Amino acid sequence: MQEGGKPLARALSVVVAALLCLTVAAGAQEVPVRVIDGSFESLAATPGMETWVLNGRGSIDVTMARDGRASARLDGPNAFQSEWVHPFHMPLVPGREYVVSAWVRATGEGNIASLGVRWPGDVTYIYRGLRAEDEWQRMELLFRVPDPAPEWIQIVLTGDHEAALWWDDVSVVEAQTIRERLAREWAERLEQGEQLYTGLVVNAKGLGVLRGMSPRIYDEDGRVVYAGAGASSDLVIGTGIVAYTRELSEALSHSRLNVDPNYPLRHPLVVDAIDGADSPRTSVVISNYDAEVLFRALNEYDFLGRFAVVFVVERTF
Repeated sequence: MQEGGKPLARALSVVVAALLCLTVAAGAQEVPVRVIDGSFESLAATPGMETWVLNGRGSIDVTMARDGRASARLDGPNAFQSEWVHPFHMPLVPGREYVVSAWVRATGEGNIASLGVRWPGDVTYIYRGLRAEDEWQRMELLFRVPDPAPEWIQIVLTGDHEAALWWDDVSVVEAQTIRERLAREWAERLEQGEQLYTGLVVNAKGLGVLRGMSPRIYDEDGRVVYAGAGASSDLVIGTGIVAYTRELSEALSHSRLNVDPNYPLRHPLVVDAIDGADSPRTSVVISNYDAEVLFRALNEYDFLGRFAVVFVVERTF
């Protein structure tokens, strides 16, 4: 099968599990940073607690939960104006990377969830289009704590949605412990042929797609699949929301797709873009089929929240 005369890029994805030097210490354990009441149970039992702060319209909903008996609801319509905010009461180590994870659910079409981390003077958001299916979907976001440490750091849960949006099971783990576990477990699973992906490569050659500061990925129906328009200035200027290459072979070996910088375990999902989008033409459109494959892959490992995305374009400047 070909898209507009291009060879299907997915055929070249077979491959790239670079399982070199995987000598991770087997005893590494994930020690979560304490997110007070990440399941919203305490707030449901004792309204008025300041573990989470609601700005705008919403409530603690005891009729909807992924696990337990409560979730944090945001009422619709909402265009990123209403939000749930958690101030960290336990300090994070300056200079270290962490992953914040949350589960989100919506009903209906065209909803966008946004998971963010902010501190004085900066913020990083990841945007995810939600499938219409009425089910919980996981989102994760990688962030680095500034050095010196800011006065405060917050987790932010928000979205762009017509009906209600629910959040549950919020946690934070130091990124390195996750990387070590994945490098340890995935080598064997990939060798056994499991479909696990460490990143996304979008082949957009021949579509006139340009390099941009805030590119998006859409499906055929115009729904947002991925966007990082709210990423921190350090991320946008330093590494970019996505990486760019001129050749597919370069993209497949890009270090951004590694699970861990120290252990080059790399196996990207590769899709062909079917069109460019936005003005200027910095975004891409992928097929609905590929969008569904992508969503399924994210439930195993959220590489979008780690900005592990590479676009293949004609010009990288």
